[in-house]
Amino acid sequence: MPFARLTISQLSVLVLCVHALLCVPARCAPRERKAAERFEILLDRPTVVGARAHVDAKGEVHGLTKVTVRVPGSQPTSQKTDRNAHLTAVERVISLDRTGRSAAVEWTVEQFESTEKDGVHVWAKPGDIVQLIMGNDVDEAHATLNGETASAELLSALGVVTTLRHSETPDDAIFGTTERQAVGASWPVHADVASRELSKAAQFDLAVTGSTTVKRKLVLSGVESLEIQSAMTAKSLPNATLPDGSKMVSGNVKASARVVLPVDIKRLNLFQALDMTLELDAETVVPNSPDKVQVQLQNREHHEWTRTTLAPATVP
Repeated sequence: MPFARLTISQLSVLVLCVHALLCVPARCAPRERKAAERFEILLDRPTVVGARAHVDAKGEVHGLTKVTVRVPGSQPTSQKTDRNAHLTAVERVISLDRTGRSAAVEWTVEQFESTEKDGVHVWAKPGDIVQLIMGNDVDEAHATLNGETASAELLSALGVVTTLRHSETPDDAIFGTTERQAVGASWPVHADVASRELSKAAQFDLAVTGSTTVKRKLVLSGVESLEIQSAMTAKSLPNATLPDGSKMVSGNVKASARVVLPVDIKRLNLFQALDMTLELDAETVVPNSPDKVQVQLQNREHHEWTRTTLAPATVP
């Protein structure tokens, strides 16, 4: 028999190996794993008029737009955009929408400036009051500086560090879940809602896919929190058209967003970050041109911004 040729010590090792594989239940039963902690996920945090927070917001926009007119002798024209902006201020909520989210905010400025290709622009001095009323579209947003209508340039600089467009569709309706989730869990975005909202903002039809993940649990500014990240890709639908009648050749949007939210769902978020790339190719015919002159548009834009709450929000 094969076992007869084994020494006593070799048999002892073999017995231990078999014992380990078979495992005597009374002594070797596996330890019960502790169930993973699960958290309620609420992306849209409640706020009230008068709520204040000390915030630091930074943003960058890099873009290139190229226009080609298809007529003999015409040369393509291009426009490049490189700008960044920085706003540090005490923020106060001055009005809410019907879902309870901020619709208008006010900043008591500490620093608000941007760097453009022609140098640094200071948009507000320490102590100045900047107010923003968001619009259903970017073109409907309105800003004031110390009670007077702000310039279009100041409003544009605000758009680098915050959103100018107000949507009454909650983030939870697009990226959220009704199930409690553990760290590491993922779930798909609500593609139907996301497609509708993004198509409305882009003004052409898009099909959206993506997911949201609980990345980790952490302590930020002394507050027990969750880091949550969403990634989304959108592609134009075949034969999509723009409002001016242009034909969409291709349109793509890639975006990722990251937030740090307190585990206590009654508290506001502490950190937000957005990274978005837009690629758009379109063709159109110049209106009323006798030869139906065609124009090709190529646009590439990359937008990043972060918002850090330096001190937790307080309510009146």
